[in-house]
Amino acid sequence: GMIVGGGGQDTAATSSVTGNSFSGSFALKVGNSSASALNATYNFWGDASRPEAGSDVTGNVTALPYYKDSGFSTAGPIRIVENGDAVGYGTIQSALAASTAGQTIELDGGAYSEAPININKAVTIQGPNAGVVGNGSRADEARISNTALHFTAAATLDGVEIHQTNNTADAILV
Repeated sequence: GMIVGGGGQDTAATSSVTGNSFSGSFALKVGNSSASALNATYNFWGDASRPEAGSDVTGNVTALPYYKDSGFSTAGPIRIVENGDAVGYGTIQSALAASTAGQTIELDGGAYSEAPININKAVTIQGPNAGVVGNGSRADEARISNTALHFTAAATLDGVEIHQTNNTADAILV
């Protein structure tokens, strides 16, 4: 794998690891031992799943968004459907900021935990289970965890799981 900041050097602030395809057997793909954040976005990590802390990356590494295929054609974990598959976003809020009313924000399966998400546009946010009833046969959930959702526009949330463990009184505010 690749280690940035070895030997006590803080090189992450001026380094980036982007546009790479990691294949083969790695104990670790990218590690950062320096204090600064390392930009490791838009890489293909060897399969379609999102990069995992500990096995794919360690330290202060930003690995989202990423590519889900070696041809660099489909980004994850979040996309705006109307903008094409190659542009991804690392957070729901960043996708909302880039979207316009009427667009669809698509979430891959996995966990999403952010500061409160302010949904101020008439968009659709859909997970992998969009259109599937709650007790139907469901794919890997897009789970929004311990995050308050503040709706100030007529938006649609479909096919995601809202999961709270911190006893908040305001998981969804409309």
